[in-house]
Amino acid sequence: MLRLLVYIMTSDTGKAPKIKNGICILKGCKKNTIEKHAEIGEWVIGIGSKKMCNGKYDRKMIYAMKVEEKKPPSSSHFTHYGNKAIFVGILENILKTRFRTKYINDPKLYQKFDKFMGREPKGKIDSYCCKMPCKH
Repeated sequence: MLRLLVYIMTSDTGKAPKIKNGICILKGCKKNTIEKHAEIGEWVIGIGSKKMCNGKYDRKMIYAMKVEEKKPPSSSHFTHYGNKAIFVGILENILKTRFRTKYINDPKLYQKFDKFMGREPKGKIDSYCCKMPCKH
């Protein structure tokens, strides 16, 4: 079963996820969770935290990538919103709960999110949210 793998980001400096030559690569950030368990076809979703840049991106989607390669999770099918981070209403119930990393096994929600992302522009939309690591 394909899942949504959602995690809370504390910074968005270009280190992880890294975007290079039209490929989004998640490496070094969530190596014991998302990186270890992501499967081809699943969505990895990075959500901003309260600590991220003074709360400006709290509970907004910074990026989403549909995994095409497993080790490390990488994809050319991604959208990195960066400074234009968005709130995604179909994830609202999930985003209300407190978590650091969440694996969502809900086929209907997966399909809704996949359809939503199919309409979104691909690639890097704007610059990274934080030029330097955010102070905690």
